[in-house]
Amino acid sequence: MTDERHVPADHPDSNAGMARRALFAAVPAALHEVPWRDDPAAAAEAYEAELARLLPRGVSGHLEPGLVLLGVGQDGHTASLFPGSTALTETTRDYVATFVEGIGWRLTATRALLGRARRTVFLVAGASKAAIVAEILDGSSELPAAVVARASRDPLWLLDGAAAQLLATDG
Repeated sequence: MTDERHVPADHPDSNAGMARRALFAAVPAALHEVPWRDDPAAAAEAYEAELARLLPRGVSGHLEPGLVLLGVGQDGHTASLFPGSTALTETTRDYVATFVEGIGWRLTATRALLGRARRTVFLVAGASKAAIVAEILDGSSELPAAVVARASRDPLWLLDGAAAQLLATDG
């Protein structure tokens, strides 16, 4: 889980719950959910420890995911790295709790962890994302999704036609 809302797994807003219902109920695969803790920081620490047991370490000795799948919000966030979030500047941790004004507590992979993935896939759909995708892909944006994409070794953008409608095309 690249990120999770600070709600129990059976809550309707849970990212893990959505993934479980939409995908993991239909395929024989393991879903490693962020464990519920009343304290968001304790939940993030517990999941960071879980990731340390699951993920390989790269030559640097740091955790190195094989693949991360990310979306992009209309405000340019990815995972739960929102514009202005303190989680964006975290360099020593791989998973943290962050409070997002107007949204609440979120638990998220850090830019450092996401940037070490061997492959990063951004999956974006819908016309409501077209302007933000164009801004991010122009190369000069400092929005969280742009920062993560630049830090990625091998980012791949999968866009539907509506999300890609404002991108320049040759001929």
